[in-house]
Amino acid sequence: MSSYQIIDEPKPSVYHRMVVDPVVILFAALLVPIFFELPFYGRFWMPLAWIVLNGFLLGSPTKTKEALIAVGGCITLGLLHAALIYLAAIDMEMARYAIPYYRIINIGALFFTLYLIVFYQSAPYSIHDYIKEGNRD
Repeated sequence: MSSYQIIDEPKPSVYHRMVVDPVVILFAALLVPIFFELPFYGRFWMPLAWIVLNGFLLGSPTKTKEALIAVGGCITLGLLHAALIYLAAIDMEMARYAIPYYRIINIGALFFTLYLIVFYQSAPYSIHDYIKEGNRD
């Protein structure tokens, strides 16, 4: 008797080898900007694009919610940037004082968005990891 298979058991997708643990994406978003600067503000959009793509490759049941959270995070980051530009147009001296706070709020909004998506992807990834482990024999 080689093995048995449950009919309702989910099958691994074609791209199951490309799926990454979402926590790894979060840590990469934390650590990569320390060592080098990504082009075209990649620090902000690359982790979001990567984690949304990971959700689609994973076949996450909440992939549309994850994509909407990522779009909302991108819109929030854009609005924060526009607010700083507007503040600079009104009063340049106040904008100079606001820049350090802008950076903190910008990074906080990015990581809050990433953390929400990681929260939604962690359960489907654990199921994916369990299925992948069972198919190794």
